[in-house]
Amino acid sequence: MKTKTKTELGFMMYSAISQRIDEAIKNNDTSEIDMIEEMIDYYANNFIVSAAHLREKLENLKGVK
Repeated sequence: MKTKTKTELGFMMYSAISQRIDEAIKNNDTSEIDMIEEMIDYYANNFIVSAAHLREKLENLKGVK
């Protein structure tokens, strides 16, 4: 089994968080905002490149409230 690089792990995390936000927006589900914020904070601290885009998507979810 091949070990994932930090870039691959970062992309996997980005995709998972992004998908979670998309689903929450689609379903008008604001119950996961705190969890998503924690995930983005972790991602931002470890995989800075795309964290701003995730924060922008989270703001869209917060607008659903």
